[in-house]
Amino acid sequence: MTKEELKKIKALNSKKGRKEQRKFAVGGVRLLEEALKHKFLPNMLLYASAGLSARGQKLIMAFKKLKVTLNELSLLKIEAVSDTRSSQGILAVFDTPEQELSKLYKPIYRRLLLCDEITDPGNLGTLARSALAFEFDMLLVSRKSIELYNPKVVRSSAGALFRLPVANVSYEELKDFKIRKKAQLIASKASSNNSMTELTLNSNNPIILAIGSEAAGLSERVLKLSDAVIGIVHSPQAESLNAAVAGSIIMKQIYDRDKNQK
Repeated sequence: MTKEELKKIKALNSKKGRKEQRKFAVGGVRLLEEALKHKFLPNMLLYASAGLSARGQKLIMAFKKLKVTLNELSLLKIEAVSDTRSSQGILAVFDTPEQELSKLYKPIYRRLLLCDEITDPGNLGTLARSALAFEFDMLLVSRKSIELYNPKVVRSSAGALFRLPVANVSYEELKDFKIRKKAQLIASKASSNNSMTELTLNSNNPIILAIGSEAAGLSERVLKLSDAVIGIVHSPQAESLNAAVAGSIIMKQIYDRDKNQK
């Protein structure tokens, strides 16, 4: 690879670079195994034979069979363009997927998670991971949230972003979608004593569960748009729950509720 090509890959470590190229890069065997499992294929793969484990070598062969472009480099060069030194000798470059709600939504989607102004990459990635675990169909992310394909978000999602359709939405798009699809928006708020089990939900309509940032909670506009506000009752010894933890608990409650009703 030329110096200019490597420079462009290194630029994907910045938000500006990812936006300009409409690509993102992630490294590590486990994440790329998830990408392969979900058939989310990179358009380019960099690897260093000297740094590869047996699992890494198996990945290279699998991507080669799928006609992914492979580039063998030194481990030093891969670490130089990676955002972390734990690339494990393998780095993949992906095209950024479509993020427009109107193009991604399907009528069969019944459970949607809205991440509203979540700026912590660990929280956003963990919420995506829990959404996949508890069979939510789609992830909606407000425009003021952290960038979806930030490497820290992708790593925290443990590959969930390779499987879930994810839309970046404005408040106006959310409001229009809610009205057109007759969706029920359930807002999570720490100060609410209402629980998920007390709600009556229409199983014929989509449900949007809204989770706000740990620092500020949900935005006022999302709260005004909500059909119900719920919280999680916990010991007063803890001031509050982490946003990702709270969201995961509520998603599990919805998951259990759906399973019991089938």
